[in-house]
Amino acid sequence: MKVFRRTAHVVFALILLIGFAAMLSASQPISDQGNQPNKDAPVTRESYESDIRAITDELRAINNDIARNEANRANNDKYWYVFGDNAPVWSNWFIFLTAIAAGGIAVRAFNHERQAVRLTQRAMF
Repeated sequence: MKVFRRTAHVVFALILLIGFAAMLSASQPISDQGNQPNKDAPVTRESYESDIRAITDELRAINNDIARNEANRANNDKYWYVFGDNAPVWSNWFIFLTAIAAGGIAVRAFNHERQAVRLTQRAMF
C-alpha cells in the first residue's frame, strides 16, 4: 500500500508539473515575425556581392582544410604500423587467431581443473 501511495504522489507531481508547463507555454504569445527577413526590402548589388564573397571564402577555407587533411593522411600512410580506418585484413586474422589460441588454452585449463576435481572426489569416496 505504501508503494502505491508513493507512486500516486510521484504521478500527481508529474501531472502538476506538466500542467504548469502547459499553462506557461499557453500564456506566452507566439510571434511569427521574429526570424523572417523583410520580404519587401530590395536586395542591393553590394549586399549580393558581399554574400557571394563570403560564401566563396567559406568554400575556399573548406577546400584548404580538405587538402590539409589529405596531406596529413599521406604523411601518416608512410608508417606501416599506423592503420587508422584502413586496417589491413591480415591484422583481423591475427586477432582472430590470437582469440582462438586463447580459447584453446582456456579449454585446456578448464579440462585440467575438471580432471583434478574428479580425482579429488574419487579420493574422498
